Amino acid sequence: MHYISTRLRLPESVIKELKRKAAREKRSMSQIVGDALLQSLAVREEPVDYTKDPFNRLIGMARSGTRDGSIKHDQYLYGKKK
Repeated sequence: MHYISTRLRLPESVIKELKRKAAREKRSMSQIVGDALLQSLAVREEPVDYTKDPFNRLIGMARSGTRDGSIKHDQYLYGKKK
């Protein structure tokens, strides 16, 4: 694996904790930070289910005969009246 050096600005408290963790685990700070970043990058966000979004009901509104959708959108979407 090819490594590239970089600089990070972190709060002093984070650096102190990172040093303690590195000493406890007998690993370098670079290894701990690298592993944490890889783990963070591997986390995938849950896909968004747009069918549950009330805004989704606007799709096709133009064909419904509703002509005031831009004015009364809250009422149509959420049942709120202005």
